[in-house]
Amino acid sequence: QDPRMLDELRRFLTIKVTEFFRDPLVFDYLTRNILPQLLAKNHRLRIWSTGCSTGGEPYSMALILRELSPYARHTILATDIDEVSRVKAGAGGPYRPSEVKNVPPHLLEDHFRVNDGLYWASDRIRQTVIFRQHDLLRDAFEDDFDIILCRNVTIYFTDSARSRLNRRFYRSLKPGGVLYIGATESLNDAAEMGYTRLAH
Repeated sequence: QDPRMLDELRRFLTIKVTEFFRDPLVFDYLTRNILPQLLAKNHRLRIWSTGCSTGGEPYSMALILRELSPYARHTILATDIDEVSRVKAGAGGPYRPSEVKNVPPHLLEDHFRVNDGLYWASDRIRQTVIFRQHDLLRDAFEDDFDIILCRNVTIYFTDSARSRLNRRFYRSLKPGGVLYIGATESLNDAAEMGYTRLAH
């Protein structure tokens, strides 16, 4: 019942492992296949990065879109239940070298500044992402998203909670929108919900 102890417990239980371009093959596939197809239909995308932790995933998406469509104003919503992580993400850092090791060198040079060996995202990248605190199991969802990224977030959820969440994600996607889950996660009743698996 002590709010401070509840916050400590939440921080202890939530996963903090994150980095830019985590699982590079995922981002390569997004860059070469998914995003070009979506941009061909709509030049302004709406993307939601759930469980964004300290911002590596949504900032990676912002960097990719900067390369693919530098003049478009995309919307990238990034949410996490942990307020401490969200504050660091919103500030654009600082990030350790290990967290930015997968960022292509030209993007690291163009969109980050270094201070005392730590990296900070530039204002032009930081301002493209909207960070909010959000509880996936309790809070309302926005809708009309082209992509929802929920990677390595639900691995400790119960099956029923995960199923409920995936149904809500489906309703939050535009027709033809894409839900991206983690490599170790599965969506067993995908067809029943209306999803179609994309071939890799």
